Amino acid sequence: MLVFNASPLIVSAKAGFMDRFVGIWSDLVIPRAVVNEVMAVEMDRDPAIDWLSQTMHITRFVETNPPVPFLQAWDLGQGETSVLQFCLDHPGAMAVLDDMAARNCAHACGVPVTGTVGLVLQAAKADPSFSIAVGIQAVRDAGLYLSDNLILKLLS
Repeated sequence: MLVFNASPLIVSAKAGFMDRFVGIWSDLVIPRAVVNEVMAVEMDRDPAIDWLSQTMHITRFVETNPPVPFLQAWDLGQGETSVLQFCLDHPGAMAVLDDMAARNCAHACGVPVTGTVGLVLQAAKADPSFSIAVGIQAVRDAGLYLSDNLILKLLS
């Protein structure tokens, strides 16, 4: 089960990968706080909003419990906090986070975590015809900052 935060959802939708991810992972969860963040974007024809609107039948939108004090102390955004709280409440769920502070918190909580690039790499493993280089360029073009050094490491 993948539990998406707003940034990976927005970047993945802009890159056109959300349907591919649904084909690989059957259980995508998006906390209501994340849905609210994405829907608050005031862009016409935003791919993430379009994807959310069209896929309500294949994606679970969930309410989350109030955050435990340990999560509150990290002072993350509402979306990141709700993703991590859901994962804490559902052992085995994997948080999809790109924000470094949120990823560090996930590690401190013992929550499995991946990011947009990790999903691209896993998609390439699942489908050998899917090019890692093309996938990485697509998420970069969609707005995810990736250093040239990181890209070189990923491609080697």
